[in-house]
Amino acid sequence: MNDKQVIRYVGFNSTDDGGRALDFSVGPTGDTEMQIVVSIPGTHFSGVDRILFQEAAGIGFLKIKELCEVGTVGDTPLVSLNATDIGRFRQVQSSSGRRKGSFPRSAA
Repeated sequence: MNDKQVIRYVGFNSTDDGGRALDFSVGPTGDTEMQIVVSIPGTHFSGVDRILFQEAAGIGFLKIKELCEVGTVGDTPLVSLNATDIGRFRQVQSSSGRRKGSFPRSAA
C-alpha cells in the first residue's frame, strides 16, 4: 500500500485467556476501510514484563503502522503480537512519550 493510510482504533474485546482483541480500521482517506484485529494473548498482561491494558492500543497501532510501511497490512485481517513485537513497540512508545510511571504535575 503506497497511499497514505489512516489507522483508527475502534475498540476491543476481552479474550477467554484474559487477553485483548483490538479492532482497528485501516484505509486511505475517503476510501473503503479494512478491518484489522490485533490479538494480544493474556500472558502478556501478567508477570514481570507485563504490559498495561492502557498500552495495548498504542502497541497495536504501531504494529499496524509497520505493516502499512512494508505493504503487508492487507495480507490478513488478524495480527497476533508476540513478545518480540511488544518489546520493540514498547520501546518506541516509551521513548516518544512520557516515561513509564510519570504523570504531569498540576499547575495549582
